[in-house]
Amino acid sequence: KKMKFPSQVLVLAVVISALVHSGIAFFVFAGLQAIRGELAPAAILWLLVGAGGQLLITCGVALAVAALQVYLRDVVQATGLVLSALFYLTPIVYTEHFATARDVVPGLAAWLTLSPLSTLVRLYRSFLISSDPPSWLGVTVLYATGVALLAAGVAIFRRLAPGFADEL
Repeated sequence: KKMKFPSQVLVLAVVISALVHSGIAFFVFAGLQAIRGELAPAAILWLLVGAGGQLLITCGVALAVAALQVYLRDVVQATGLVLSALFYLTPIVYTEHFATARDVVPGLAAWLTLSPLSTLVRLYRSFLISSDPPSWLGVTVLYATGVALLAAGVAIFRRLAPGFADEL
């Protein structure tokens, strides 16, 4: 007899595996920051808030991309392009102060204030390099976006899942 295996478990296993690898790298970096004296242990709450928001966003996007990839083979390449663009629109390799003080891109200040990814970076930076935490509005936008992406990802996956066997 055939056993029914929930295919979303495969997607979530990949997400959890990536989370474990990122967690190991994170703790190595946090250890180095502690040795340098730049770690802010009092901001551990911000770290947990950021990890929760990141997990919501990652699971939602992963479920949607995995389901769409079965039918549209170029989804992974398009996802890579979108993630690259988001990387440069998020203050990871530059500071928000640099981007807004020099008026590098008009309107970037508004984007950085409400962008869920910018909030996520601020949450991690508040723990790792003792920077200022984000506003509660930013955290609310992060979690609202995360819940919306997770709901959309689950809906897309459930809608497309019945045809997976035929396509694969």
